[in-house]
Amino acid sequence: MARAASATVACCCERDGVGPLGRRPATATSPLAIALMNPCYWPEVRRGAERFVRELANGLIERGHRPRLITSHPGRPSNRVEDGMAVLRPVATSS
Repeated sequence: MARAASATVACCCERDGVGPLGRRPATATSPLAIALMNPCYWPEVRRGAERFVRELANGLIERGHRPRLITSHPGRPSNRVEDGMAVLRPVATSS
């Protein structure tokens, strides 16, 4: 069986290490800003999805990333850091 010759093909949108959006790709050491969204969060609710979001955020923080949670809240809007994670609770809108 004949083996095909391998060739290196460069993507036309990745010249000089710059991707299609004009940004360099993240390296293994570059921290990422990651938005997490969940309709409810602590202290209003402490169930499975809320706990999962917190554990996911903890793992991301341990790896040097910057997660931010966007969630709802029955009270006033707030934007603060809770246990090392930025939590944004914007103004609730009625439908």
